[in-house]
Amino acid sequence: MVALEIAVNGERAYVLGVGELEAATVSIQWAKIKTNLPGPTQGRFSVHGFGVKGVAEIRVGDMVSIGTPFMWPQIALNVGDEVTIRVIETAACDPGSEFPLGIS
Repeated sequence: MVALEIAVNGERAYVLGVGELEAATVSIQWAKIKTNLPGPTQGRFSVHGFGVKGVAEIRVGDMVSIGTPFMWPQIALNVGDEVTIRVIETAACDPGSEFPLGIS
């Protein structure tokens, strides 16, 4: 199956199998996180994978009916980290965790 291999600083983090999914995304994000701790709001970069099985219909700019969503672990990144996303052919991938979105 075709898969996305995600590596951070040359070490494989996981393989997201796109062969079984109807949609797959790997994203790098920056998020400001508000905590109860004194001091300024903290920010962090992270990378994570997301996939959906059973997308019924996608129109321009709108996903009408979403199937079963899956998530792969979020990995915290630091300044200077290198993220590699490689398209590979593989017999097996790392399983994602199913989670509900509350969207229909």
